[in-house]
Amino acid sequence: MKLHKWQKKQGLTNEQLAKACKVHWTTIYGWFNGTRFPSRKKAMFVSEEVTGGAVSFKEAMFPAIE
Repeated sequence: MKLHKWQKKQGLTNEQLAKACKVHWTTIYGWFNGTRFPSRKKAMFVSEEVTGGAVSFKEAMFPAIE
């Protein structure tokens, strides 16, 4: 599942997702528009800790909305 789909399913705003991911809110916008990418460590954190495995590591590593 893509990160933005998981976010919408949870009813989270970009700001709330940023807080859960421990990043600045502008980082989330960068991830979604493809101008920024999370580090491997951050992608693993998002996949395992933030989403509880609902978003795979690969999807967390490349979260841009297509």
